[in-house]
Amino acid sequence: MPTLCVRFECLNKITNKNLSFYCFPKARKNVAFLLAQRKLWINALHRSDVTDKQLHHIQICSLHFKMGL
Repeated sequence: MPTLCVRFECLNKITNKNLSFYCFPKARKNVAFLLAQRKLWINALHRSDVTDKQLHHIQICSLHFKMGL
């Protein structure tokens, strides 16, 4: 079964070759930048049902990133 983007109401599948899919930043102790970045990604999802354990297996598609920053 194809993996879907984790963003709420997004139905983009990982099989869509016109998009890129990204894994969430890994949480590493004592690496404040990665922890802060991970928290921003989680907040941007607007979902409260995603757990830390699930973050290892989900991806978000490129449509949800601002370009050129």
